[in-house]
Amino acid sequence: MELYEKLFLLRKEKNITQQELAEILNVSRQAVSRWEMNVSVPSMENLILLSKFYETNIDYLVNDNLENEVNIKKETDNNQKLYSEKKQEKKSRQKIIFIGIFLIISVVILFLGTFLNSSVSSAFFLLDVVLAIFVIFIFRFLWLRFFKRN
Repeated sequence: MELYEKLFLLRKEKNITQQELAEILNVSRQAVSRWEMNVSVPSMENLILLSKFYETNIDYLVNDNLENEVNIKKETDNNQKLYSEKKQEKKSRQKIIFIGIFLIISVVILFLGTFLNSSVSSAFFLLDVVLAIFVIFIFRFLWLRFFKRN
């Protein structure tokens, strides 16, 4: 990629106009336009200002064959951040689903226990207690498995 292409793409990445860049560099808008159309090249002073503004090095700007280490690093950082966010989102979703299932099971057990206790016998109350203990152990197992591991 040549200098003029890099200047155009970097400006677009910053989401600024030629006029805004010209004001930052204290040059005319036409000068920026000429740089981006490959009619002329920025002076060394402007190259220094451009490299600082775009947070890249001059080597990247002037060397057509040099990969932009800064952009590669930014892209890698962005990918890692996106991966971490997705992983955290998945983990949060798992927690919500798990807690929801636990609450539904608990409510069903309590409802059945209350309904059956009044109509059948106290043997079902014992079954309720056993089921509640069972659910607590399952909850503890799943909690340790999903949330304490990471």
